Amino acid sequence: MRGLRKYLAIIFILLVYPMAHFIAGHFIVGDDNSAYQFVPEDSDVVIEINTRNFMREVIYQKVFNEDYFNEKLFPPDKLPDERPDINIGIDFFSKIILFREIWSEEKIWIAVVPYNDRTLVGNFMEGLPNEPAVAFNDKFAFVQLNRTSQKDALIAHLQDVSAGKVKSFATRVDLSKAFDPSKEVNVYMINQSSDDQSKLIEGYLNFDFLKDEIRIDGEFIPVSGLETEPAIAYQANDRVAVCLRSSLDLFNSIYWFTNEKIDSVPRYNQVALDYTGINIFLCDPALGYDFPFKTYPDVQLQFDITEPWEWDRFISRLENSGQIKVDTSGHLIATRQGTFFQYELTGQHFKLMRGINALFPSDENRTYFSLRADLEALLENCKFQIDEANPPPAALQTFGLLAASEMIGELKAMATMASFEFTMSMNEDLKLIAEGHGKMKNPEGHSLIESIVFGMMARDFGTAYLSKPLEASENKTPF
Repeated sequence: MRGLRKYLAIIFILLVYPMAHFIAGHFIVGDDNSAYQFVPEDSDVVIEINTRNFMREVIYQKVFNEDYFNEKLFPPDKLPDERPDINIGIDFFSKIILFREIWSEEKIWIAVVPYNDRTLVGNFMEGLPNEPAVAFNDKFAFVQLNRTSQKDALIAHLQDVSAGKVKSFATRVDLSKAFDPSKEVNVYMINQSSDDQSKLIEGYLNFDFLKDEIRIDGEFIPVSGLETEPAIAYQANDRVAVCLRSSLDLFNSIYWFTNEKIDSVPRYNQVALDYTGINIFLCDPALGYDFPFKTYPDVQLQFDITEPWEWDRFISRLENSGQIKVDTSGHLIATRQGTFFQYELTGQHFKLMRGINALFPSDENRTYFSLRADLEALLENCKFQIDEANPPPAALQTFGLLAASEMIGELKAMATMASFEFTMSMNEDLKLIAEGHGKMKNPEGHSLIESIVFGMMARDFGTAYLSKPLEASENKTPF
C-alpha cells in the first residue's frame, strides 16, 4: 500500500508540476532581490543562500528517492525523542543574505533573514546563547552572527541598516547581475587590503549542488599587469593527497578579502605544497606541548623568493616570539606542538620539508592557482602511534589510541566528499576564471543531501572532540 501511495503521489506531482512551476515562478516565489539594497557599502563579503533552491531539491529527493532520503536524514538510531519545532517565523522559501561589514574597526557578520512572524523570530533569538543583536523592518530581520565588544552600538547600527539609512553596497556592485539565481550559493568578495602584494581586486563564486558533485564557477578581476607575471611554475603531483600550486600571493589572494595577513608572511613569487599525510605520536604530557602528542607531517612546502633577508627576519620574529625553535646548524625548525621540519633558505627559495620530492617545471602559462585534494587518501594517511622515546602513561596510551581510532573512524564516515579540485586561469579578457568541483563519495545520492549530512555530523563531531581542546590553545602557529 505504501508503494502504491508513493507512485500515485509521483503521478500527481508530474501532472500538476508544470502549472505549479509557472504559478510559483511568476506570481508567488519569483526572485526577490530586495535584500540587496540593505547590504552596507562597507561590506567586503556578501553571501547569498537560495533556500528556495535547497528546499526544491530536498523535496525532490523526498518524493523520488525516499529510501535514500530517510536513510540519510532520518536514520532510526539518530531520531530525536521529540520532533524539533521548526516554526520559528523564518521564511525558508526566500533568500538569506550574509554579509561581513567593516564597522567601527571591527569585522561584523550579519544575516538578513526574511520572516513571516516577527514574534516567533524574536522569541527564537532570545533563546539563543549570547542573545544576538537583532533589528527588524517590515520584511527582514537583521541578526548579529559573531561576537562584538560594542553590542549596544551595534543594535543602533542594525536599526539604521534595516531602515535603509546606511549607504548601500549597490553603489559599488549590482548583485542582481553578479549572482546566479539558479545556484544554491553565491558569494561576492571585494579586497579591502591596500597591500601591493595582493593580486585580486574583486570577484564572485557560485556553488551549484548537482547529483554527485558540487560545481564551483566564478570570475575575479586581477590587478593591472598580472598577465605579464608568471603563471604557476611547477607541475602538479598526483601522487600526494593535497597538491597546491600558486603564483598568486596565497595569504593575500585566498585570504584576500581581509586586510590581515598571517604573521606578516613575506612576499614570494611562487608557492608549491605537496602533502601526503601525517603521523601523530602520543607522548608524555610532561613535555609541555599544547596537546600531548607530536605531529610529523609528510609535507614539502616551497616558496620561490627574491628577498631572502625578509624571510630570515620572518624566521627570527617567529623564534623570538616563542612560536618556533630554530637549529641553524642542523637546518631544523620545531614548533610548539613538537612538529619538526627541515628547512632551507637560499637566495632563490625557502623550503619546509619532511622528505624531499623533486618539483618539475610546468609549461602552464594561463593558470595562476591550482589546488587538488584527495580527501579519502588524506584520512587514510593519518596515523596514530605511541612515542617510544617519551611515551605517555599506560592508561593514556590505551585511552588515547582508542579515542584516536574512534575519531578517525568518525571522520571517515563524516567525509561525504571524495575529492576536490579548484583552478584560477586567465582568459582573453584578462579576467581570472575560477572553476572547481567537489566529487561526492556516494554517486547514487545527491550532493545537497550529502552536504546536509556532513553538516550535521560535523556539528556533532566538533561538539564531541574539538570544542574544549581548541579553547585550551590560545596561540596558533602558521605551520
